[in-house]
Amino acid sequence: RHALCSTGAMPNSAVGDPLDDPQTLFKLALSHHQAGESSRAKLLYQRILETNPKHVSSWQNLGTLRNAQHDVDGALEAYHNAIALDPGSATLRANFAEILRRAGDLEAAYAEASYAIALEPNNYHAHFNCAIIEAERGNNDNALTHYHKAAELDPAHPQPHEYMGTLKLRMGNNTHAEQHFRDAMKRDPADPKPHFGLALTLLAQGRLSEGWQEWDFRIQCDHFETGLLR
Repeated sequence: RHALCSTGAMPNSAVGDPLDDPQTLFKLALSHHQAGESSRAKLLYQRILETNPKHVSSWQNLGTLRNAQHDVDGALEAYHNAIALDPGSATLRANFAEILRRAGDLEAAYAEASYAIALEPNNYHAHFNCAIIEAERGNNDNALTHYHKAAELDPAHPQPHEYMGTLKLRMGNNTHAEQHFRDAMKRDPADPKPHFGLALTLLAQGRLSEGWQEWDFRIQCDHFETGLLR
């Protein structure tokens, strides 16, 4: 997920009525966005950009909001505008890479994520996006390199371990897949996806009792969405 930009210095903005003050509007938009009130947040970001078209933070958050709403074209447009204003931002380029990946342009997505790493070698999201892209392109060794780097950069985050488990399972390496799924579960025991991956891994090894226990945990989670078929 994209982190929202919470700062927003306004170029050449005049302060008059507080309701027309761009900084006040941005704080209000951000509060609505963080509260899940997407429609209100979108209107406020757009209102800011009507009078402050160079406000990078509003373009960034608007792109993030549109991406969450599966408006890929709108998200691409917003991030194009943000990057044009701040081409040296590794965060913008890492986020843009994810949107390009979702749009199916893996080559452009990998180029953006790689550029983000060149700008900021320890950017977690850039490495994580590179890993997903390379896994989708079948470049498993490079994918694993980036997943390991992402896990190193954010040791508490379960996703690199979950995704490495998924990739190892697809590669037929059940021993490593099991370890990665268990590592993900240590970091987020309530997430059903690593339990489901572990269930498939254990069943593939003929460990039926353990495997069905993990499968049952997955069924009990109403919010389950498999990460193995992405």
